[in-house]
Amino acid sequence: MGKRGDGARRVTSPLLSVSVLLAGLTVTVLSSAALYGAQRDIAGRVMDQRHRTALAAVRAETERFRGLLDSVAAGIATDSHLTWEDFDVATGPLADAGPAGATPVAFLVSVPEDDVAAAQQRWRDHGASGLVLRPNPGNDVHYFRVLSRALGDAGQAGPRPGTDVAGAGPLSTALELARDTHRTTVSDPYVPIHDPDGQPSFAFAAPVWTRANTPEFRGWVVSGLHGGTFLRDVLRAVGDSGISGELVAVDGDGGRDTVASWAGPGEPDLRRSDPFEVGDRQWVLETRGDSRQLAGTGWYLPMTVLTGGLVLTGLLARLAYPRPPFAEPGPRPRRRRPVTAAAVRRAPATGPAGTA
Repeated sequence: MGKRGDGARRVTSPLLSVSVLLAGLTVTVLSSAALYGAQRDIAGRVMDQRHRTALAAVRAETERFRGLLDSVAAGIATDSHLTWEDFDVATGPLADAGPAGATPVAFLVSVPEDDVAAAQQRWRDHGASGLVLRPNPGNDVHYFRVLSRALGDAGQAGPRPGTDVAGAGPLSTALELARDTHRTTVSDPYVPIHDPDGQPSFAFAAPVWTRANTPEFRGWVVSGLHGGTFLRDVLRAVGDSGISGELVAVDGDGGRDTVASWAGPGEPDLRRSDPFEVGDRQWVLETRGDSRQLAGTGWYLPMTVLTGGLVLTGLLARLAYPRPPFAEPGPRPRRRRPVTAAAVRRAPATGPAGTA
C-alpha cells in the first residue's frame, strides 16, 4: 500500500502544479484584459467629452463672430451716407467682443476702373482722411478697403485702407459669392502677405444690401481670423483639453484645407471627427488623444496586475511541484556472519531432553 501511495503522489503532484499554473495564467490574463478594457472605456468617454467640448467651443465662437458681422452689415445697410464715425459706432460691439485671433474689420466697396479717383475723394470726404486707393493692374473692377478698424489687441498688422483685393484669391472669391448669394460667406484658408507669423487665416464676408424694394448693393463688411491663434484661445477658454487635432475646411469639390492645427501630449491612439457648418462652408473638427493620458493615473494598473499575477502564479506552481523524497534514519541492521563448515562441527549436538 505504501508503494501505491507514493506512486499516486508522484503522478498527481505534477498534475496539480500544471493545474495551478493554467488556472493562475487564465485568471491573470482575464483580469488584466478586463482592467485594460475598463481603462479604454474610461479613456473613450473622456475623449468623447473633450471632443464635444472643443467642437461646441469652436462652433459657438465662429457662429458668434459671424453673427456680429451680420449685425454690423445690417446696421450699415440702413445708413445711406456712411462716414468713418458711423462705421466706428457700428463696429463698436465687434471691437468690444474681442474675438480670438481676429483681424481688423473693414468696409470694402466695389469701384470700376474709371471711377477710382472719384471714389478716393468721396471716401476722404466721408472721414477716411489720407485714403489712397491702390488698384491692382489688369482689373476692370476693384475691391477697395476704404474704412478699417482694429479689433482689440489683434489684427494690428492688417492690410492698410486703400488695398485692392480684386483678382484671383480666396478673399476675392468669397466677396463675389457673398454679393451674389446675399449671405455671409467664409473664404478658403490662405496665408496673408502682411502676417509675420505666416499662419493660415480665413475671412468672413458679410454683404451690405439695402432693404428697399429694389435692393442696392453697397459693399462688404469683412474680417478674418488667424486659425492658430483662434484655436489656441478658444481651447484655452474651455480649459486644457489634453487632446490634439485639426480644423479642416471642405470645399464644394470635396477638397480639404487645414485651417489650423494644435498638438497635445502623448502618442494619440484615439480619434474623433465631426462636421459642422460655418457660414456657407462645411468644416470638420478632427481630434486625437492618448488613451494613457486620458485614462488618468491608473493607466498602468492592467500591466501591474499582469506582472504580479504571473509572478504569483509561478510561485504557487513551484510550491505544488513534487520534491524528491528524503531517506529517514533507522536502526542499523545487524551484520551476519557467514555460516561455515567448521562452525557447524563446533555446534553442540542437541537431542531429546536428558541425552547428549
